[in-house]
Amino acid sequence: MDGQFVDKCGTHNQTPDDSALINNKPTNKAGYFRFNRILFCKTFVRCLATTIFIAFVIATLRIYEKKGNFTQHQKTTFNAIITFESLCLGLNFFDSFKELANVLRWKILKRYERRARMHPVSKDLILAIESLISVARLGWAARSIPWLCIFCIAWILFNLLAQTSIALINLTYNLNDGTNWKDTYLQNGIVSASNLSCYFHPHTHECLSEDVVQGLANAYGMSPPIFNRGTYDQIQDVVKSTENYGYFCRNTPGECTYRMVEYNPSDQQRTYPLFTSRTITASTGQCFKYWETENRTLTKDTSGNPGALEFKIFNGSVHDSIIIPQQLGGVDSTTYIYRGIHPPQNTTELSCGNRCLWMWAHKSEGQGENSTFYECPITISTVSNTKTDAQIVPDSVAKLAASSIALQGRWAVNGSSTERIWTQFRFYPYGDDMELHSQNDSKAGANMVEFAIRSLSTMAFRNPSVQVPGLVPHLGTSLQVYWKYVGALCGSIVFVQFVLSVFVYWSYVEPP
Repeated sequence: MDGQFVDKCGTHNQTPDDSALINNKPTNKAGYFRFNRILFCKTFVRCLATTIFIAFVIATLRIYEKKGNFTQHQKTTFNAIITFESLCLGLNFFDSFKELANVLRWKILKRYERRARMHPVSKDLILAIESLISVARLGWAARSIPWLCIFCIAWILFNLLAQTSIALINLTYNLNDGTNWKDTYLQNGIVSASNLSCYFHPHTHECLSEDVVQGLANAYGMSPPIFNRGTYDQIQDVVKSTENYGYFCRNTPGECTYRMVEYNPSDQQRTYPLFTSRTITASTGQCFKYWETENRTLTKDTSGNPGALEFKIFNGSVHDSIIIPQQLGGVDSTTYIYRGIHPPQNTTELSCGNRCLWMWAHKSEGQGENSTFYECPITISTVSNTKTDAQIVPDSVAKLAASSIALQGRWAVNGSSTERIWTQFRFYPYGDDMELHSQNDSKAGANMVEFAIRSLSTMAFRNPSVQVPGLVPHLGTSLQVYWKYVGALCGSIVFVQFVLSVFVYWSYVEPP
């Protein structure tokens, strides 16, 4: 029957164009060149489209990786963009395979045409091989034809592998949801900042009496740091640090700094603070060293009770005497002394400035060292870069921190007098990190400074919060890209698309 192909499923009409494609030749020379040009443009456009989509994928990954931490809305946008690009890439691949299938079905028919009667395989299955289901059915029907069966298996696997390679793009990166301060982004709003106007009681959040806040100041300095201590050379090292240190001390002893932090009001556990540029610094000037000049004598303490020792001391130009209760001194120990008779919060007799106090330390004899006294000026700076009054540390709190290493929160009354005497002593045994034996002379002032800034930093952490305008930290999402896998996968996809394009062009075109 001329112009017809008869198989077990019926009759299939064959057009002149079908005959030309089966023979894989254009009908004339002019048609050959025109068809060649059109086909080249189609394959080139598909290859270019794949390259462009891959470039968009890489650009999207690069842009969002450089964003750092981004919002939930931006995360949703990223997922939508990368999904759309993957779909476009997959559809372009699918069309390339479909076009190749259209070419190969005629080659299969051309090869199979002479054996049609020997192998009753439906021509309709061959013509429908652009569908993977039809390819699977064709492979089963042609199981007695080795080359056709192998072709069907390879075609299915190659299609699946190509589509899988597109899906693998989503495995070359991770979207990591934030868990701490390193994973935050900032937005304008209301933040929680520490109320620094007083040493508030940690449970009642009340600013209590003078003796109670003195005891708190010392307890906060003695407690283990909430976070580790950092070091710095310049104050800008503190401001730029991305580590959550409780406080910082200069590498050359004698200065320590606390950097203020703020929190998102919803961050009840305080896990992702905002590190501000506001700092407060404790520092010491030159410390004066005194030696005992006479034998110490028994005397009365500030309450008028016996059992204290009077030390006669001299520093080369100044003579002085200090009385220390015996129970607050001992061999191989250090006693820090606040010598004022008024509360340290508002004292003037020991002031070396509005926020500075002269503090004393006594290193007892022991460990092969003689009894030595140190007098050091301890200064607490104002808070830098403040924007509201709520961010200020008052002078009274600064003096309390400066003297905190010697405070007990106890006062005395001498005899029948009703006037309180606030001179205080704090004993530190050998082995304590504030003890001075086996230390150089600069350690006395450095200890007072570190204790003061530790007291302030713990106060800031435990005090109640106030709400102030600022930049609110929010936990964000960051993109982690495995670029070596992205490069290998995207390069393979472009290469396969190029091979497909070349194969399609080569399969169609033969000289006229």
